[in-house]
Amino acid sequence: MDRELEEISANNYTLKCANQESQARERARDQTIETTSAMIRELQRRIDETSGKP
Repeated sequence: MDRELEEISANNYTLKCANQESQARERARDQTIETTSAMIRELQRRIDETSGKP
C-alpha cells in the first residue's frame, strides 16, 4: 500500500512538472508571437509611411 502511494505521488509530481514546463513553453510561444506581430505592424507602418500611404 505504501509503495503504491509513493508511486502515485511520484507520478503526480512528474505530471505536475511536465505541465508546468508545457505552460512555460506556451507562455514563451505566446510572447514570441506577440513580439513578432508588433514588429510586423511596425514594419508595415514604415513601409506605408515610405510609400506615402495613409
